Amino acid sequence: MPDNWVKTSLTSQEYGLYEVDGYTVQDGEVTALLDYILASELPEVTEESVLEVRGNDAVDAKYRLADLLGCPYYIVPYAGEVDVFELGEDGLRHHRTFSDASEFGQWTMQIRDRAITKYTRDTSSWSSLERKLIENDVGAPGDLDSFIYQDGDIQAIIEWQTTNKVSPADHSNNRWFSDDIGRWKPLLTISEQLDVPLIIVVWSPKRKYPGVRIKRVSDVTFEGHDTGLEYSVDQTMPNARSNPDTIASVLSDAVRES
Repeated sequence: MPDNWVKTSLTSQEYGLYEVDGYTVQDGEVTALLDYILASELPEVTEESVLEVRGNDAVDAKYRLADLLGCPYYIVPYAGEVDVFELGEDGLRHHRTFSDASEFGQWTMQIRDRAITKYTRDTSSWSSLERKLIENDVGAPGDLDSFIYQDGDIQAIIEWQTTNKVSPADHSNNRWFSDDIGRWKPLLTISEQLDVPLIIVVWSPKRKYPGVRIKRVSDVTFEGHDTGLEYSVDQTMPNARSNPDTIASVLSDAVRES
């Protein structure tokens, strides 16, 4: 997967962007956040080792996200076996151990709608656990590209949209909307549960497309003749690669827009 230079720019400005490896949704509610970690990275599964591998700020942000969503935050070390630990007020507690990825996947299907599976056309960023879930035909829980966590609160959900064939200004999410319903429904669920905006950031790894487009979703229609996304903010910065500092400003304005 190409390096997301927009995300790198925002992170370098300490913008407070964090991602979630997996999350499950059932009956319109988020039921779990999942953080996958190779077992080899955690010789001992302790809260301290998890904080060391993932970073204090990231763990704090995801714990806060889970708390606001009213769902557990699971740490999932995996190799052959898959362990599940819950991080809660009392620290890290062992929840369950599964013999393999397939058994783990079957468990996640009990807390998610079958239609909510990992969405991406590029599998290069998948963990080996997610690949095994797909190979075993149970599907991988969807991932959350990014969320903004600043000043102790969740401020927005971010969906990164990569474009290679057209510029960000010419890209249309609605062109492929019917194929992407499984992508947008769970994102809208999280956005609505948290009462925070869903922001789409369209960018390209190709230098001939240096622009960035930021869209704040105002409405989504899933059925009928006029299906698709509507936006209350839709702003393109045509030369953002040359002036990346402007991205944070425009993004902040889109988050605050009411």
